[in-house]
Amino acid sequence: MNRNILTMVLGIIAIAIAFVVFPIVMDASHTILSNAHILDYTGLSSIAAVAPLIVFVGLLFTGGFSMYKGISGMRKSRGD
Repeated sequence: MNRNILTMVLGIIAIAIAFVVFPIVMDASHTILSNAHILDYTGLSSIAAVAPLIVFVGLLFTGGFSMYKGISGMRKSRGD
């Protein structure tokens, strides 16, 4: 299999994983935020509230960048 096609396929898989993992991370974040003793730890509630967004955007960016590199590699190999 061509390396550029493999890079594109891995990008699609990363994007699919982002959509699968997001509800799991949201549920874990809700569990952490619903704990009564969360205020004992400075800044934990802020980090726990932002963590799902960081994970989701990070995986989407990684998948999109991988897709971009695969497409640009295919264009360079064709001579476009």
